[in-house]
Amino acid sequence: MMEVKYHLNGVEADCNYRKMHINTGTTCDDADLVGGHYWDATDYAADTWHHGAHYNSDANGKAKGAFDIINGYDAAGNLGHVVVIHA
Repeated sequence: MMEVKYHLNGVEADCNYRKMHINTGTTCDDADLVGGHYWDATDYAADTWHHGAHYNSDANGKAKGAFDIINGYDAAGNLGHVVVIHA
């Protein structure tokens, strides 16, 4: 299990249940290279990012929190991959 901690600034104000996830890509420089959700499909048949990976923002567009997730990779396996924050 991996704990994901986040502290976001500049997201949409007063939004609820917005998704975030780690993707297969390793760069945000090209939208075509961001890829899809990153999880070990050999160990987990369903995409583990569909549940629990979300945030709520305040009136100033800030969000802070943490969640636990199992995507089949340890911290080193997730390092360097794109984190997508949906508005």
